[in-house]
Amino acid sequence: MIGKRLRRRSKRLSTSNVDNKPLLSISDSETTSDKCSKLSEDLKSLSTSNVQTKPSVSISDSETTSVMWSNLPQDVLCFIADRIFEENDFTMFRSVCQAWRSAVPRSHWKRVPWLLAKRYETPRVVLKGLSSFENTSLDSLYHTELHWRYWGSFTGWILGQHYSDYKLKLINPLTKAVIDLPQLNCLIKKGLVYRTRRADCPYPSIQVMAISHMFSGVAILDHGYKEWKVLEDIRIHRYYETTMFNQAAKSEIVDAIWYKEQVTAIRADGSIVFFDEARVVVSLPPPIHVKLRFHDVLYMVESSGELLIVVDYDQAGYKVYKLNIDTGEWIHVKALGVHSLFIGQSYSTSRWMSDNEKGNTWKSGCIYDLTDHVSKLGNLYGDNVAKKRSELHRLGHVSDLNRCYDFIWYMPAVGSQ
Repeated sequence: MIGKRLRRRSKRLSTSNVDNKPLLSISDSETTSDKCSKLSEDLKSLSTSNVQTKPSVSISDSETTSVMWSNLPQDVLCFIADRIFEENDFTMFRSVCQAWRSAVPRSHWKRVPWLLAKRYETPRVVLKGLSSFENTSLDSLYHTELHWRYWGSFTGWILGQHYSDYKLKLINPLTKAVIDLPQLNCLIKKGLVYRTRRADCPYPSIQVMAISHMFSGVAILDHGYKEWKVLEDIRIHRYYETTMFNQAAKSEIVDAIWYKEQVTAIRADGSIVFFDEARVVVSLPPPIHVKLRFHDVLYMVESSGELLIVVDYDQAGYKVYKLNIDTGEWIHVKALGVHSLFIGQSYSTSRWMSDNEKGNTWKSGCIYDLTDHVSKLGNLYGDNVAKKRSELHRLGHVSDLNRCYDFIWYMPAVGSQ
């Protein structure tokens, strides 16, 4: 009995194994294998792509970033430029793009100016350079005739006029280049050489202005150096016509500057005038709360975009005011911060100064005036506005300093024009 039961059970098991289909048919097995191999290849490609670095910024983002850099505000660019300590770095900074070059002018560079002086030679005069930063005497730069007067600048050029025939020249003392200018037929009281931009030229050009007692206004030379044009101040002209000479003297222009693409001048009484291409278009009255005497000397300086007025009170020292163009108010400036002002009978300027540079005895926050005499010991004093004291600057040993006279500020041009 037991044997029969075992035989029947084994027979049922064998029958079920034959009749039941396997879980995977042959065709299904091949398809799945192909799918598995394809999936394996996809996984390998995915792993390979994950190893490669994917760019974090798209092309459009890069272009947007470039536009953002070129549109940085001017005060931000000036803040960056103030922290550049090498001349080559400053030149490269201005070479990034046109926007940066326009926002930070060449004059923003914190280099200190040189001193040029005439030195007696027989029968000629030598323009001698005194490198005040390195405390060394430079070689003679330019030989000229005796009867010439010079006005310095921070453009690489100086203006010269002959005392007798009133001839005018632009001179580059380093390259010895000379440009003959048309005559004004009068002696210049103050010659101003500066840089400006023309609408048809992207690069700065050298411009010349002149102030004289012989004309009522400011004479400006055209860009081709062919003709002088007097920007007339009707107020002075009217006083002279009515023989009100005292009022005319108070209204004479004593200094001028190229400010915000416009000729801006100051009269002896402290009134400010703005010229267009021919005449005065805006006139601000003299300050109410600032007392000016007839013999006080006035200077105009641009510093970090602001228009500063320096008053030399003779024996009482200097005071600096910032002009509010909208209201005409003179705001007293109690400290110059990291800047110093270099003034005189030429175009005045403001410079970023560092008190920590090795060998540098120029001080920040001071006014250096070349109308004061340079001592025979090579000393030049600056007036510290905040501390109200004199700061000594040493020119170093110059053997023939006692033969030098008519000191002027001068600075070579930086980089290409």
